[in-house]
Amino acid sequence: MQNDISYRSGDSTEITYLRTFAYRAFAHCFIYPSKAWISELQGWLNTLRSILEDFGPSTEDMVKTIEEIQKEKYNLQTLQTLQIEYTRLFINATSSVLAPPYASAYSEERWFYGPPAIRALYTYQKAGFALSPKSREMPDYLLVELEFMTRLCKKEMEDSKSYGEASDICKKQHYFLTEQLMPWVSIWRKYVEASDRAGFYTKLAMLIEKWLKIDTAYLTNTGERSIA
Repeated sequence: MQNDISYRSGDSTEITYLRTFAYRAFAHCFIYPSKAWISELQGWLNTLRSILEDFGPSTEDMVKTIEEIQKEKYNLQTLQTLQIEYTRLFINATSSVLAPPYASAYSEERWFYGPPAIRALYTYQKAGFALSPKSREMPDYLLVELEFMTRLCKKEMEDSKSYGEASDICKKQHYFLTEQLMPWVSIWRKYVEASDRAGFYTKLAMLIEKWLKIDTAYLTNTGERSIA
């Protein structure tokens, strides 16, 4: 991956807008497959491809991967295959969950509700966000963490007129990526790759991992420029 990450667009507000939709698109692609999900999948993939093309050469391989995914025909038969595979990989298999999408599963303690979950919940509360009382998801569930990044990016857009507040939000994003998401997503991707029979989730996990690395680099460079 290149260290000098830059968008084709130079406007920071537009960049944040694109980043917001990228996180939202990745989160949508990772939810449990349904008829509505399969009908909207191509649209979300188109959104992702368009956003990633704005990064230039650093994401060319990601764009190619999305194009490979889009070559597949998604219908009710495909839906059933993806539902079975999603359940095998991320919910339960015969013996255990093959690739649990929770940070705690890859921590030293490997507790069900381990330090990463507690840390994630604390981070959400400190940032002024709260999980819905009706939600049954763990705080360190990948989908929840991607949604949190979506909200932080959206908050950055709302505070764009105030440099100090927007800069603070960027720091929160960088912290959450480096301390909460990046430490475990690469390991999770390897588990997905080792067990995925359909191929879709292997590609999706690879895209998510690469996106997080690229966005971390972008935020790092942005922070360094603001200090200089």
